[in-house]
This record gives sequence, C-alpha cells and structure tokens, in this order.
Amino acid sequence: MIVRQAVPVRVLRRFLLAALLVAPAAALVVLAFAAGGFYPGTTAIAALAALGGLVTWVLLAPDALAGLGRSAAIVLALLAAFAGWTLLSGTWSHSPGLALIEFDRVLLYLAVFALFALAGRTGARARTLIAILAGAALVVAVIGLAAWLFPDHFEVSATFVRRRMSYPTGYWNVTGLLAGLGVVWSLHLASASNEHWALRVAGAAAIAPLVAVIGYTASRGALAATIAGVIVYVLVTRSRAVLVGLVACVPAAVGAFVIVSLTPALSSLNTNGLSVHAYLSAAIAQGHRGAASLVLCATGAAILRAALVPLDRRLPEIRLPRPSRRTAGRAVAAALVALVAVGIAIGAPGRLSRAYRQFSNGSQSAPIGEGRLTSLSSDGRSQLWHVALSDGFAPDPLLGSGAGTYAELWNRYRPRPADALVAASLYIGTLGDLGLVGAALLFSALIAIVLALVRLTRRGGAEGAAWAGLLAGAAAWLVFAVADWSWQMPTCTIWLFAAAGLALSRPLDGERKASVRPERRSVVTWASRIAIAIVAVALALVPRALERSDSSLNRALTDLQHNDCAGAQAEAAASREALPERSEPYMVLAYCAARDGRDKAALLYGAAAAHRDPANWEVYYTEGLVQAAAGRQPRAALHAALLHNPLGSYAIEASARLDGASAGARRQVAFRLPIPLAVSLCGGPTAAAQIAPCGNPSLPTLGPGAPVATVRP
Repeated sequence: MIVRQAVPVRVLRRFLLAALLVAPAAALVVLAFAAGGFYPGTTAIAALAALGGLVTWVLLAPDALAGLGRSAAIVLALLAAFAGWTLLSGTWSHSPGLALIEFDRVLLYLAVFALFALAGRTGARARTLIAILAGAALVVAVIGLAAWLFPDHFEVSATFVRRRMSYPTGYWNVTGLLAGLGVVWSLHLASASNEHWALRVAGAAAIAPLVAVIGYTASRGALAATIAGVIVYVLVTRSRAVLVGLVACVPAAVGAFVIVSLTPALSSLNTNGLSVHAYLSAAIAQGHRGAASLVLCATGAAILRAALVPLDRRLPEIRLPRPSRRTAGRAVAAALVALVAVGIAIGAPGRLSRAYRQFSNGSQSAPIGEGRLTSLSSDGRSQLWHVALSDGFAPDPLLGSGAGTYAELWNRYRPRPADALVAASLYIGTLGDLGLVGAALLFSALIAIVLALVRLTRRGGAEGAAWAGLLAGAAAWLVFAVADWSWQMPTCTIWLFAAAGLALSRPLDGERKASVRPERRSVVTWASRIAIAIVAVALALVPRALERSDSSLNRALTDLQHNDCAGAQAEAAASREALPERSEPYMVLAYCAARDGRDKAALLYGAAAAHRDPANWEVYYTEGLVQAAAGRQPRAALHAALLHNPLGSYAIEASARLDGASAGARRQVAFRLPIPLAVSLCGGPTAAAQIAPCGNPSLPTLGPGAPVATVRP
C-alpha cells in the first residue's frame, strides 16, 4: 500500500534537502572571504551555523534520523572522542583557552558530519553535492583572478601584498588548494557522460581559470594535491568517459600554465629593474592580456568538449580487449625494470640524495618565481616538524603538549627567528599536540571515511563516478595536509566532512524493516530527535561564548591601539566575561590599568594572564612591563619571557633596557616599549582589519608617543 505524503511535508523535505546540499559550497565561498575561517571568531560563527542546521534538521525534517547507521555512528563516536580529548588537553597544557579554540574547530567538523550522516545517502545527492562544490570553487577562483589580473579595477585592501596570489583566503597555498579541488571536481563533470551535456561543457571550461589560480599562487602543495586527486579519479573511475574528459581538459590546463608563465609582472617581486611606474603599467597590461587569454582558453575547452559530446553516446559500444592477469603482471614487471634502468642511467640515486638534502635544509627557502614549483626545498617545514616531534611529542608520546600549543612550543625551541603558528602538517602536528591517543582517534576517523568512499566508487555508473570525484577530492586534501594547513582552514575542510557524513550514512534507496512496532517507533524517534537537539544546543554554548569573546577582544585591541583605554577596558571585560579561560583580555586590562596608574590592578591582571597561559612568552612580557611601570623589578618576568621566546626581539630589548635600571628609569622605559598585542597572529592569513600585523610599526605603548624602535625577527 502506497501512502502519499502531504504537500507541505514534501515541500519541507525538498527545501531542507536543498539547503543541506548547498550549505558546504556556501561555506566554502563565504569562509574563503573570511581568511579561510582561520580565526577563532569566524570558526565559532561557522560552528553555530552548523549546530543550528543540525537542530533544524532533527526537529523539522521528515525521517530526520533515517541515515544514521552503525558505520556513521562509529565515526561520529571517534570524532566526538577526538573533540573531547582536544578539550581535555587543556588540563595538562594548562592553557584551557587554547584548547577551547581547537575544540570549537573540531566541533564544527563534527556537527557537519552528523548533519549529513543523519540525512541519508542517495546517488543523486552525491552527484548534486559534487556539482555544487565545483561551482563554488570556480566562483572563488574567478573572483580571485579578477583581483589579481585587474589590479587597476579591483582593490582588495591597503594591506594586500602582490607577492603570490593569496586573495581571497589570505593564504596562497589554501587559495591554490581550493582551485585544485575545483580542478578535480570539474574534471569529473567534464567526464560525466551520464550528466547533462551543458554540465560536461561547463566542467571543461572551468579548468583554465582553476589551473591559472594554482599557477599564480605558486603553491607546490596545491599542485601536488591536484595531481594526486586527478590520478586517483582516473584510476578509480575505470571509465572510458574520463578519457574524453581528459582530452578536453588537459590542453586547457597546459594553456593556463603557459599564460601564467607569460605574465610574470603580476608579482610585485618580479620588477626586473623597472621603475615603479613602468612596472605598474607592465603589470596592468599583462594582467589584461592574461585575462583575455584565459577566456579564450576556457572557450576553446568548452568548444572542444561540446564537439566530443556525440562520442559520449558511443563509448558503451566500444569494446576494448582485457589482458589476462598474467599478461598484466608481466607488463607491470617490465615497466618497473625499465623504470629502474632509466633511473640508474640518468643518475637518479645522486639526484635523490641531493633532493633530500635540499628538502631537509630547513633554513633554505624555495624561490619566488618560475623555479618555485620545481624546487624541493621544504621552506623550513622540516624544522617545524622537528620541533613538533622532538619537543611536543617525544616528552609525552601519549598526551602530547596540548591542543593549540604549537606556536608556544615553536617560540621556545625554534632554531631561527621566524614565526609559526602550526606545525604545517596535520599528521605531525596532531602527534605533537595530542599524542598517540589524539592521533589514533583522528586518523581512525579519516581512514574510515576514505574506506567508505572507496567502497561506494564500486557501484559504477553516474553514482560511482560521483563518489570517485569526492574520493579524489579527499585524496587531494589528505596529500595537502601532509605539509600544510588544511585542518585549520574550514573553507577547504567543511566539504570533506559533509561528503564523509553522506558516504557513511544509510542508503535511502531500499525499504528497511522496522525493528520496533510503528506506534512505539514514533515515540522513540521523537525522543531521539529531542535528545540530539538538546545536546546540540548545549554544545552551541561553547562557540557562542568564543564568538562573543573574540569579537569583544578584537574591539578592545583596536581601542587600545587608538589610545582609547576606556573603550578597551570595557570590551576586554566583556571578552573576559564571555570566556574567562583566555589570557588576552587580562593583558589588555593590565596595560590599561598601568596606563591609568592603577598599579595594583595592573599587577593582578598581569598575574592572571600568566596563570591562564603559562607557556606564552607574551603574558610574561606583559607582566614585566606593568611591573616596570609600577617601579618594580621585572627581571623574573622578563627572564620567563626570554625562556619561552629566546629569539624574540621584544623580550630581548625589554630585558636589555629594564634590567639593572633604577625605579624611575624603569618606569620611563616601560612607557616607551611597544605593546605586541596580536603579535601571535603573525604568520597566519592576513586580513585587512588585522590589528598589528607583521611589520606594522605603529604598535601602541603605555605612554604617549611612538614606541622605542624594535625590529621584529
């Protein structure tokens, strides 16, 4: 007996499902223009949106829990345990504020996974998801290219540096990764013989701008991730249709790289001895020519793919001979022998040895320009990894140093004066921060996600090809995570957990037998819905508090930089009230109290900041400055600052100027030393309104006038 659903129920179902499938692509675009979602306040807003979507789904969607099965529940439990372990790590790192920030990011990914796991799996949903994601990546790429190729028409911000194409995410490697994911997904669309012909043509046309973004970012990680994703897609689909897609896409990709190589003046470092005026004219002219060339390249790819559309219908009729296993094995063995012989002939062992030395030389940076993509320098990452493993993981392999503590670890043990916020590797960074337990939880969840995607690619047809495209995107993300920040940038990560939830959810294609009586099933289902909603609302208190704290803190720093201590104190107090575990509000309160002459309050605030983040050099620098401003001896506090940041120029100069000086001299010097404020943000994605970015000379002081000259490392 067929029961027809009421019209309002069907409309509600379609609306919620459409919003669900569009949400990851919308997050990709919106967060790309918000520094990739890197900063805590932005991540908190995204987490609130995800938890709000989860509550809406479980309370309003018909059959809201239909997709939750054993596989999804296992991965959900692993991610929940990883989130709990991240939060718990604040107890042994003694920096609960940092652990809360990291917990909030994991909570975002957990909520997205849960939402898609509850929705249920169909082949149509996978096909729709990958098509919308491809469109979102293209939107980001085109807008980024507009700012890069038309600098005379699109001004990003006063702080935008034309070194490599970082806009819109603020970090060129992540901008490149988004384009690389778009290449993988667009190749799928160009090869999808079962999709509408217009979608195939659009997929081929998108390749040129996406590849151009990778070229302008000069991101080796994004290039490697893209190549890995394309290889995985070609191998996994095992479809003749992908050959047609490659025929249309490869010439466009090659053409885009040629266009990038012919427009070197777009980078501010490639002036080639020209005057500034002549350089700007050359850059603008090259940008316009490059844009026109890319349009022609994309148009050519679209025309070529349209011409190949009739071939798509004939592909199933083509029969290719299948070699036997013995023949295939012999062919593979012969290829390996030939590869080894050629490698020895061209001196591959010596080249590999030199490549290893170049990669492991942490002080050697990759060049900027045409030689960057072929350089094997690690850009200092080998030193980042060494600190994470030797100073974070090795002292306590089970627990690690604590979530979010890598920047403090790097400041203390860094071999060279350079800033770093993360270990530039998800795998090594997780081991260093959260030890074997945290790594086991996260890596197990990622492995389960990959295995689920691999299993679904075996379905064949349009559905199998869509899952292959999502698997290829996951492979690209995992390769990129080896040596860069994908985890810390939700703009390039939310989609992965959406696809994972969809892949691990129950299929909705067939009927399942009820395990309980219908009348009781309704009661149990609604009890489960309400329980999930209550848990989601309770968890939302964390990102809500973090968002309030972060927004108030940003306003406090702005007020302090503009010598408005009344506003700074009010905002810092609001930030402290929202999230008492953070140290930054107490530092602002300490500086303002010292500026107002309230020495006792300043000392108490400084001590409170040091108590909440005892491995952060800046809290001791703050404590030392307010002690000196009160006429006290700051030697112990500044010694602690130097202990936690031996190469930090601020602490070195403060110690040299204040140590041994008289009480009156200490007070005078303290009121002229710079207040670093958001110096810990240096090295991360840059935003137009960022307070005290790297190299900003206008740091505030406790007193009037410019600070004593201080050169950052």
